[in-house]
Amino acid sequence: FFGPTDPYICASIAGIEQCSMVQSDDSSPRWNEELLADLGGDSLLVTPIELRYEDSDVDTDDLICNGIVTITPAELHDGGFNFDCNNGSYARFDLRNTDRGTPTVAP
Repeated sequence: FFGPTDPYICASIAGIEQCSMVQSDDSSPRWNEELLADLGGDSLLVTPIELRYEDSDVDTDDLICNGIVTITPAELHDGGFNFDCNNGSYARFDLRNTDRGTPTVAP
């Protein structure tokens, strides 16, 4: 059966993985969820984050794309980054400064 995707995103760092909720039949999903919220701020700038963008299916989930990103000081300052796939799909991640130790980056 072919139809709109049922996408979700998974983020992994240092052996910890968290995934978003599945957005059913949505080719332009928007998530308002926190992933890896307890990650120390300094870790964002030095530890690669593995990202997977998948389509949930009844039998086996289909990989839309995956990759590894390391956050730059500019992305931290700008509040986020896009994760682009070679097939035109992408996911936008917003980074929020919290009291959990996100470093302050000069403009």
